Amino acid sequence: MKRLRILGICGVFVMFGTVAAQAPGTHSNIADAKREYAAVFSHPDKPCSGKDADSTFDFESCMDKELDFLAPHLEAFVKAMRGMATDSEEPPEARGSYPSVLDSFNKTDASWRSYRDNFCRLASSWDNGSELSAADSMQCAYEMDRAYVKDLAHWADLSILAD
Repeated sequence: MKRLRILGICGVFVMFGTVAAQAPGTHSNIADAKREYAAVFSHPDKPCSGKDADSTFDFESCMDKELDFLAPHLEAFVKAMRGMATDSEEPPEARGSYPSVLDSFNKTDASWRSYRDNFCRLASSWDNGSELSAADSMQCAYEMDRAYVKDLAHWADLSILAD
């Protein structure tokens, strides 16, 4: 798993290599990214523990609310990052045969979503034989979504998000 994550992170690093030298138009994208990053991490790593997890039903209900909260903030964060990728584009003649930052971002994002879905499906069935555990799958998706936001912010060199 660590190897796959490192490979994914390297792809994001290459993709955002030019984002550090941002064009003036990115200020609203940075502000949007910062706001959405703060929202994603305003909730704890394990939000559905203790009294919220007395039963599987309670845990799944809690995680359902957490995922409903997280989803729009993840999407808005990705949208802001996509705007930053667009703002950092070099003209095709300067890029040569390399894909644009936006093309790389879009491919990485689609691949990451597929990876997350497949990984969480695997993780939720690993200990339970062939029976899928919704609770495990939900926890996996929550953790991976947050890790994705953190990785994108890191590789896009958004040190402002650590403030």
